[in-house]
Amino acid sequence: VRLAAGAMAGSESALAVLPGGTANVWAKEAGIPRNLMRALDAHLDGQQVSMDLGRANDEPFLLMAGIGWDAEIAATVTPALKRKLGVLAYVLHGIPMLPRLRTTEVAWSAEGESAEERAGLIVVSNTRLYGGFLMFSMGASARDGQLDACIFTPRTAAEALGQAIRVVVRRHSGVEGVRELRTPGFAVTTPGLPVQLDGDVVGETPVTLTAERGAIRMSVPAGPLTPVLWD
Repeated sequence: VRLAAGAMAGSESALAVLPGGTANVWAKEAGIPRNLMRALDAHLDGQQVSMDLGRANDEPFLLMAGIGWDAEIAATVTPALKRKLGVLAYVLHGIPMLPRLRTTEVAWSAEGESAEERAGLIVVSNTRLYGGFLMFSMGASARDGQLDACIFTPRTAAEALGQAIRVVVRRHSGVEGVRELRTPGFAVTTPGLPVQLDGDVVGETPVTLTAERGAIRMSVPAGPLTPVLWD
């Protein structure tokens, strides 16, 4: 989906996403039915809306970018397994890796703010859903020209576990060791950290993330827009 979105940036045509694999995340977020025939009908009778497109250097992303632990886990998942199991593939590969994950000194900068700190995971979101059920940035809008960054800086394994549990129950906002930012751009200058975009591992840092406001037209069902598409 992200490559199709990148190819259609600036076009007057709208991208109509059908559910399947990682496309299920956007389908769920946009209110597109999971049943294929119902999804087709929803697009045929639907509406078009402009939304932001994320960029990581020259690479497009529709949903989010992950730097650190999630990209490290994603690198172990084959495309075939991802197509077959979807999000479950990341869970099955990620659980055995958890004891080996370590924080790393990370230098990052955003509009008017910068830091160098030990972090395990940075998620920079254009939309809200992550993996179909998690939400790192619950107030993110895909139409505001901004990205929502969530930076995790656990000091211990127990603290990392506590942060993970709070993410699952959507109570991580304001927790110690979790920093949230809304910014038009976000950069990590520390080299060598893995980067994933919408679940695809694309390389390593340094990386500069930006949001191109209204860069792509998307087909969505008729009726009220879902919250991520509110202005």
